[in-house]
Order: sequence, then structure tokens, then C-alpha cells
Amino acid sequence: MARKPNKRPQSRSPRAAPQIEAAAASAARQRPAASTQRLEKSAGLVAELAAAKGRIAQLEKCHSEVLRRLETAIEAVHKLLES
Repeated sequence: MARKPNKRPQSRSPRAAPQIEAAAASAARQRPAASTQRLEKSAGLVAELAAAKGRIAQLEKCHSEVLRRLETAIEAVHKLLES
């Protein structure tokens, strides 16, 4: 099979070059800001995750205490029924 010739983009006019350079420079300036925003968001998410893990630990402890109290109450009812 014959290969198709590569289609190269046509060269840009000399007037377009400054516009392209300006767009590239603008994008380069925005990259650090976007990177900083991602880092800040990431740090915020890490903090939220740590808070959520702490809350989960509290809820698990509370759940264990409730189960223990229920078991104690059920045992007390069984003892009352046996006597």
C-alpha cells in the first residue's frame, strides 16, 4: 500500500507569530497559578480527609459503646426473666 504524504501545516504569516508568542507567554504565566491552585486544593482535600478519618474514629468508638450498653441491657433483661 502506498503511504499518504504527511500533511504539514502551512507556515504562518509573520503577523501571526507575535500573537502566538503572546498566547504562549500567557499560558506559561497561567501554569504556575494553576499549579498553585491544584496544590492548595490538594492540601485542602488532605485536611478534609484527615478530619473525616478523625470523625469516623469517633463514630466507631461511639458505636462500640452503644453496642456494649445494649449487650448489658439485654443480659439484664435475660437475668430478670430467668429469676
